Amino acid sequence: NRTDILILERQKALNEQSTLNTKASFLPTLSAYGVANSTVFGKDGENSVLKNVPGYWLGLQLNWNIYDGSARKSKLVQQKIESQKLSIQSDQTKENISMDIANARTKFYVEQRNRTTSREQGALAEKV
Repeated sequence: NRTDILILERQKALNEQSTLNTKASFLPTLSAYGVANSTVFGKDGENSVLKNVPGYWLGLQLNWNIYDGSARKSKLVQQKIESQKLSIQSDQTKENISMDIANARTKFYVEQRNRTTSREQGALAEKV
């Protein structure tokens, strides 16, 4: 597990979440809100009065962005391109890792052959 692959996988996951978020923006949103307060007023003097008046407001709000100049559609296309780009980068990184492994194995094999050849040449030189 190289960090390059882990980074690309995280970027893919973030891009997928961003795409889901963009798709969700096509749906309407419903919000509920409420407010409660209490107002106290009083009058001083012979006919003093202290009065508490509670107040409550409840409401619903529906938001639906019907047209935004195709910004969301463009964003989805951009995210799809980014996803394809990340897939290609991931494939290239995996291919590079495979090539590095193959090169390391070949280099190891060549060095083993060189070592064996050097021993054989040393033994031959001692005989002569």
